[in-house]
Amino acid sequence: MRKLQEGLKKKERGTVTSFYSSLRFIGVAMGPPLAALLMKRETSMLLFLLVALCFLASAITFVAIKPEKEKVT
Repeated sequence: MRKLQEGLKKKERGTVTSFYSSLRFIGVAMGPPLAALLMKRETSMLLFLLVALCFLASAITFVAIKPEKEKVT
């Protein structure tokens, strides 16, 4: 979390920190019950859903994060 805050402007830190904390809490609270429901139907469905979510998160990360180019002096 500290590394996340270091890369942000001071104005944006509160918003990003609260958004991150909210999503983390939702994942911890909703993840296990949702996984249990999906496991009752078919285990492969859960596997494919998790793989798809990982690919989606990876794609969003590659599109959204643009590192700053270092200036050569």
